[in-house]
Amino acid sequence: MSFPTDRPATWFVTGTSRGLGRELVTQLLQRGDQVAATTRSTERLLAALGDRVDTSRLLPLTVDLRDDEQVRQAVRQATERFGGLDVVVNNAGYGYLAAVEETSAREVRDMLDVQVGYFRTDFLTTDSLALPASTTDAYPGLREMTENHLKLQGSQLGNPVKGAEAIIRQVVSGEGPLRQLLGSDAHAYATAKVDALRANLKATAQTADATDFADA
Repeated sequence: MSFPTDRPATWFVTGTSRGLGRELVTQLLQRGDQVAATTRSTERLLAALGDRVDTSRLLPLTVDLRDDEQVRQAVRQATERFGGLDVVVNNAGYGYLAAVEETSAREVRDMLDVQVGYFRTDFLTTDSLALPASTTDAYPGLREMTENHLKLQGSQLGNPVKGAEAIIRQVVSGEGPLRQLLGSDAHAYATAKVDALRANLKATAQTADATDFADA
């Protein structure tokens, strides 16, 4: 589906009351596009936008993304208001720093239901970052990693203004790779992961066929 050029595009964006989501909503409204914006607090979103942008093309929606019926209702409201959707941006999410043993089934489900490099937003504050209620002493490295993450707040590499611009630019152009990495740190993390996978593939290349049928 190509991006519309003969009318304002309609975007459905989640997680919009702060950070990258709010910046994306701001830029989309400045473009003259239509935006259905889900958030846990429409009051916070509207207060943050203030009179900086024309909100006549904005549909703010209070939605708990863990509730399937609330999500369906939000989509219905958006399509009824704007006549359809052109772009969906699943931006909502939060960080959870814990070992598997410290994470409940409910916490895992919550993360999967609502989930780039780090942007300089409040993502690493307690508003967007969750920690386990109880921890184990078995993972000192994890505790160190948690402390390092908390210290990153305010010094993240990513610029949310540039991030929103990049998202809009790629969607409007329809060009570029299927998966766009935003931020040099995101690129470094992804590269390290690919390198680790490649090393594992190389290490098992000579033994991978040991479990094949002999006549295969």
